[in-house]
Amino acid sequence: MTGPDAPGTYVEQPAAVLPAIVDGDVAMLRPCGEFDIANQRDLGAAIHDAIISGHRSIIVDLREVTFIDASTIHMLLRNQRLAESRGCGLSLINLTAASALILRVLHIGPPLWNDTEDSEREQYGSIACLA
Repeated sequence: MTGPDAPGTYVEQPAAVLPAIVDGDVAMLRPCGEFDIANQRDLGAAIHDAIISGHRSIIVDLREVTFIDASTIHMLLRNQRLAESRGCGLSLINLTAASALILRVLHIGPPLWNDTEDSEREQYGSIACLA
């Protein structure tokens, strides 16, 4: 079998950021696909806008993200510093194994799987906080 559906064939997943879900002062962003130097600005802009809008907490649900590179990590850390300076929290949830591995390899705060309060865990899933 040949073509894009053949076993072992790599097919790039286009990146997108779905509209934010807002619940009071919490905004949840849902990116999907692959984020790298060519397109991480879209996700960065969405996070930045949520921070500037005055939300107390920004949650980025990464369950549909299939790849992140160092430029995406850098953007997340830059936005985390901005959020912190404005008294806002920035958290990642539902990391894929690949995304969690990249964060661990780069020593970016060990993922805090299952370390949240029960109510947060039920509502938002397992959280990895950016350090």
